[in-house]
Amino acid sequence: PLMPTVPLDLKHRYVPVIPGRSDTRISKKHWMRKPYGKGGLPRLKVRGINQRRGMGQRPMSLPKANAILDGLHDTLKSRQQGSGSSLVIICRSMGLTVREALQNLRAWGFHEAEAIHEALWTDPEDWPSRWAMKYSYDQQDHASEIAEKHEQLNQRTRNGRPLEYPVGSNEWRELEARKEQGESVAPVLIGFEGLGRGIHFDGVDTVYILGLPQKPKAYLHYAGRVGRLGQKAGKVVSIIPAAGENVLNGWSSKIGPGVQFVEEEIQRIRSSRVSREKSYRLPLETRRSLQKDEEIEAEEKEPLLLPEPEDPFRLPSLDDEDEEDVFEDFEPEPVQIPEKVREAMRNRGTSGEVAVKKMAQEMQRATSRWPGPQAVPRYVSRKEIVKQEKAEKAKAKSKGKA
Repeated sequence: PLMPTVPLDLKHRYVPVIPGRSDTRISKKHWMRKPYGKGGLPRLKVRGINQRRGMGQRPMSLPKANAILDGLHDTLKSRQQGSGSSLVIICRSMGLTVREALQNLRAWGFHEAEAIHEALWTDPEDWPSRWAMKYSYDQQDHASEIAEKHEQLNQRTRNGRPLEYPVGSNEWRELEARKEQGESVAPVLIGFEGLGRGIHFDGVDTVYILGLPQKPKAYLHYAGRVGRLGQKAGKVVSIIPAAGENVLNGWSSKIGPGVQFVEEEIQRIRSSRVSREKSYRLPLETRRSLQKDEEIEAEEKEPLLLPEPEDPFRLPSLDDEDEEDVFEDFEPEPVQIPEKVREAMRNRGTSGEVAVKKMAQEMQRATSRWPGPQAVPRYVSRKEIVKQEKAEKAKAKSKGKA
């Protein structure tokens, strides 16, 4: 295990989510959601413990991504007052842009959320200016400007002070209302996977990972943003689909000794509640056979039952009217057709009931005349034949002497 990456007293938590009814809508603006023919990537899968390299990946479905974003809302709402700053890392498997995640959080009232790329350098609207600053297309060194902005952001995360809004604005009022309700308004920094490596902020005590990283080594890098040297240990909360719990448990031995993933207790506001009851499922062949029987019963309008035959030796009664009164409520007990009819129903295709009865009668006649399977003689080897011949000769010789 890679022990030096994360401290041993770091808490590892997870929040399982399932798709449900939600008004959260994630668009397909992320570059990984493009079709493969238009420059997108092939299917992306989370790498297992012993999985080979080079596996491509596509993001998860939109309902799952919406559910994870709703789970982030409930997790942030469940923060206690006085908690430190947080860092949200969006994995590639989410297929979500940072701008879109920031828009959703601010629409829900989390105005302390801010994108790291906007806090560290200005983010112009036009892409040529934006690329010129990010990739030094303007042939200028912006290292001193980025270092100064990083120091300002580091002070706010250390003190737990959110962005300053004009007094009386809607953002300021919502932040003040949340403070009165006892919620935490410490800064929430949002970034993609690349920003989860090597960057340092003081006062960050919680890292939220949206989706599953591609491999355990990436999880170690993201978890290393908290509990750093000189700071108190925090916790890492992974917001994942319900099926991802098994993946995290498989990674526990790779992360460090004694690592256990425990479910984080949150109040479900937007996300759906995950049931822990594991119902028993019948085998696949049994479920298919039951499904066929249900389809057959649905197609049957009336049960295929033969009425009781009339008694040819029935004697007339003295009073036929009285007999009718006595047997007025009497219904003859139906006689069920053997199981061959049900077998014929399964194989009938589009035939009608008359054809089914005819098929059943032919099958009954065929089975009644069939003598059964022929006895297959047992294979006798040459060695056994020679042994039997010697035994017969010895037996005949003993009889001759007698």
